[in-house]
Amino acid sequence: MLLSYPILSALLSMLIAQFIKVPIHYLTSRELKWKLLFSTGGMPSSHTSMIISLTTAVGLTSGIYTNDFCNMCCGFTNCYA
Repeated sequence: MLLSYPILSALLSMLIAQFIKVPIHYLTSRELKWKLLFSTGGMPSSHTSMIISLTTAVGLTSGIYTNDFCNMCCGFTNCYA
């Protein structure tokens, strides 16, 4: 397989989070801004959704009691602290 399940889930969640910014902004301001697809910042955070889905996918595929999952949780906790 070209892309593993964790990488595919991380990329898909990032794209969904970026795409959903447009309808959320439209519902709140009645203004359609397609530039939000390529903007940084704002909610929902595509970076956070990517990290959470990657960690969840690794936990589901490798197991939550493995070193891979532990390293990801500790590493991402240090990044946000």
